[in-house]
Amino acid sequence: MKFSMIVFAGFSALLFGSPTIKAQGNTPFDVVPIGSRRVPVTLDKMTNIIFPVAIRVGIKVSREVAVQKVKGVDNVLELKALRRDFRVTNLSVFGMDGKLYCFDLQYCDSPAVLNFRVVDSFTNDGSFADPGGHPVMLTGLPADITSLGELADSIARLRGFLHNSVKVEKLRVRVTGIYLKQGLMWLAFRVKNNSSVDYRPEYIRLSVQDRRKVKRMAVQEIALDPSFSDAPKVILGNTTAEFAIGYLPFTLSKSKQVVLSMAEENGGREVMLMLKSKSILRARAE
Repeated sequence: MKFSMIVFAGFSALLFGSPTIKAQGNTPFDVVPIGSRRVPVTLDKMTNIIFPVAIRVGIKVSREVAVQKVKGVDNVLELKALRRDFRVTNLSVFGMDGKLYCFDLQYCDSPAVLNFRVVDSFTNDGSFADPGGHPVMLTGLPADITSLGELADSIARLRGFLHNSVKVEKLRVRVTGIYLKQGLMWLAFRVKNNSSVDYRPEYIRLSVQDRRKVKRMAVQEIALDPSFSDAPKVILGNTTAEFAIGYLPFTLSKSKQVVLSMAEENGGREVMLMLKSKSILRARAE
């Protein structure tokens, strides 16, 4: 028994007394400690940690702290104490970038700071660099809103390769291209308002319908909800607007078509544009 205790004590000293455990003999690996950051948690308020990437909730040791992802957001974690003065405990969070983020959670009645941002870049002097904040990543989106907005702008400015268009009462709508980027299928639009009256879209809808309508039968229509839309609120008179809308990728059978419907507020000008399955299959990877 004494011999076992001496061996365990010696191993503990080796493990915690040195920043790196050197390989002994023919051992084919080392064990390198991963540092952790202390975060205060309180009973009456919520502590939030924003990560630079989407996360999976990892492992917590104590049942005295509630840990959960914010509903509808992929990179924000909420922490709340379930009782006062709990012992310091640890939390491990796994990032979708393959990194492990480690925290020591400590109770505090009135924390000076409740919201934290994980920063993983360094300056030349070895200190952490603050990049100015990580946007929250909404669930179901492949990236944050800011990045998708910039991507939509760049796609809308592309020269385009499609010429599907329709003109209704001095309003011309054209689908200039279909692109695959960031896990979404982007439809790029160019809308030219040739009248002096501003055009204010009440809605822009995309749906899948049968190409051939059978008499006395209701038209089967499947609405396609956009994952990201950069559509303008108003298209000024005698101007042209270019924008892109992102959808989850899809394909069509030859018997189906995509119908774009765009209507003006107060029952004004309404536009319908049809896209065949072969147009969808022409989508280009960017």
